[in-house]
Amino acid sequence: MRAQPATETEPRLISRGDLLGRAGALWFAVLSQCGSESPNSDVNPLAGESCSDVSRLSPTQLQERRAVTKSLRYVTESPRADRNCENCQLYIPWSGQACGGCQIFPGPVAPRGYCETWAANIG
Repeated sequence: MRAQPATETEPRLISRGDLLGRAGALWFAVLSQCGSESPNSDVNPLAGESCSDVSRLSPTQLQERRAVTKSLRYVTESPRADRNCENCQLYIPWSGQACGGCQIFPGPVAPRGYCETWAANIG
């Protein structure tokens, strides 16, 4: 089955391969964090750094970030005004800094960014 474009009243259908790819990436992210703190707990950029600056990530973290952000289609500017990283329950705000983090992948995250695991922040 091919993915169909969404209409205003009909949700977008995704292919089985896309679904399995996203589930696998999410599962990998969850397993890689077992027994550890958030992947961003020790990788906060200094004030003034770009939210796309990943120079402080280790090669392993960088590889994980690339794989997960690609599979989840992370972008630094959300295509939807009502959904962005800043209002997602997975977003980790960094006190006094323009960027934040994500519970799924390491490195900085743009508050106005978006990925397909977005879930409304209920708290």
